[in-house]
Amino acid sequence: MSLAISLLLAAAAPDPFAYTVARTHAVAYQLATRNAARCEAARGWWTGFAAESLAQYAPSVRADVARESGIAAEPSITLIVPGSAAERAGLKAGDVIERVNGTALLADLPRKASYAPIERLEGLLHTPKAQLVLRRGGERVDIAMLPAAGCASRLTIKASRRLNARADGTYLEVTTAAAAFAADADELAFLIGHEMAHNILGHPALLDRIGRKARTIRPTEMEADRMALILMKGAGFDPAAAARLWTRFGKATGFGILSDGTHMRTAPRIAFLREEAAQLTAQ
Repeated sequence: MSLAISLLLAAAAPDPFAYTVARTHAVAYQLATRNAARCEAARGWWTGFAAESLAQYAPSVRADVARESGIAAEPSITLIVPGSAAERAGLKAGDVIERVNGTALLADLPRKASYAPIERLEGLLHTPKAQLVLRRGGERVDIAMLPAAGCASRLTIKASRRLNARADGTYLEVTTAAAAFAADADELAFLIGHEMAHNILGHPALLDRIGRKARTIRPTEMEADRMALILMKGAGFDPAAAARLWTRFGKATGFGILSDGTHMRTAPRIAFLREEAAQLTAQ
């Protein structure tokens, strides 16, 4: 585990939900940025902060959320990954982002819960250089930030009891239950790395073209497994953790005798991951 992850988890330790979110952001940032050289053809830009807006909450609870957390209508920073581009630039948890490269992030709230302000922010920050105007403690602060180059993917963490993770070509989504299921940062790195690999390799777009059937999906799953192990090694995580995770995760999610054929069954996949990790470690 890196020093950045250790520091972030120490700060979040008293709150299990905060711990899970902090660990997931730190692992994803490390996976993406330390493999930047491997992802030149599928590059993304990583800030190392998480933000929320009142817009993503139902109107009935917005007043309570604002009072209890300080989150504003504009994107409000809730977490900074230690050692990240955001920390180097001087951003702080609690900062409210008003403008990015001259574009205002409107404070008008929609009638229904919406992630649009956060998606807009992420789009504006998909750049090697960003000039931010922040509101901090009643004052406005101008900060220049250089997002870190990394593998393409935007992380989203979904509060859910389902053990699930997915990729759509732009985002990689991990549920809080799945992230918490990982026993350590190395196991979580495989869960995140597998979905990141789908985006890097263009699998969602490929399957849109050729159709989503067991015979077309399964090769992409095996390819994503291999790429995830490469990303893990490149970022300093232990590739052997993938088989450790799947020994429990596969059984818990039903990828056994009842598998629909899109993924390998649990036992063969564990063997596959062990063999691939051993070969990679020996290189």
